Amino acid sequence: MKRSVIQLAGRTLLVSLPSKWADANGVKKGNELEIVEDGHRLIVNTEQKSKIETAELDADALGHLLSRYIHALYKRGIDEIRISYSDPKTADTIRSSLLNEVVGYEIVSQTPKSCDIKLITSGNIAEFDNLLRRIFLLLISMAEECADAIKGKNFEHLSKTALLEETNNRLTTICRRSLNKWGAENFSKVGPIYYIIEDLENLADEYKYLCKGLYGLKNSKPSIRQEVLQVLDKTNEMLRLFYEMFYKFELNKLSQIYEMRKKIVSSSLDLIENKKPSSAEFYILHHSLVILQKIFCMTGPELVLIN
Repeated sequence: MKRSVIQLAGRTLLVSLPSKWADANGVKKGNELEIVEDGHRLIVNTEQKSKIETAELDADALGHLLSRYIHALYKRGIDEIRISYSDPKTADTIRSSLLNEVVGYEIVSQTPKSCDIKLITSGNIAEFDNLLRRIFLLLISMAEECADAIKGKNFEHLSKTALLEETNNRLTTICRRSLNKWGAENFSKVGPIYYIIEDLENLADEYKYLCKGLYGLKNSKPSIRQEVLQVLDKTNEMLRLFYEMFYKFELNKLSQIYEMRKKIVSSSLDLIENKKPSSAEFYILHHSLVILQKIFCMTGPELVLIN
């Protein structure tokens, strides 16, 4: 839509707000609106309560995908969901799907054929930056705990380290909902930040798979060569380097990540092709390669954020 600019007394320029948008957001005469400059765009924000967004799901049609749909609607910013089903036991499945990832969703009413989910917290965006930093620090802690347990041959502890992935899921899900619901200070940054958060969740998955894979081999007391452990250490170092670069961009750190990736890939392929790695060693090499590639891919959206 287009609006004509009106000039009043000297340099004052006015543009009208769309009435449909004003009505939906409860904007009245005398209200104060926040105007955010974003390059050639102006973003108009209101502190008025945002419109409640609702959705309906058919649990019978979705089957095993029901939980994924609920999680997706949470990330999208939906506030209330009505779910219909033929089997009353489906409510138990729905309740379980709310436990770990969708903070604030609760079943507020239930019948033998349907239930209503509602967001019972405000989900204020003010905590977004703190949550994002916690995601990074939690992931770094998970990576270091994993490496320490392997070096100390404390394979029992790996099962506990894997549980940190659940906390990562909760934090990354909240952040993605926040971006979809309220955006970011600079609209052009929403996509790159969302991509990075998505991959921070995927990284935790890879560390979890590594922990569980090695935990499953604990009874065989696997022997792991130092050169394989070095691959994991260098990969973890690359993760910390990206974290530092995310909060304070330095070109030399980006160059370090590029060079580290080449060396880690080269040494890993040499081990796989020429050194006959054991099952435990192959787990480490495989997941390290996946992790470092995901870290490397995040440098793309990071460059978008700084430019």
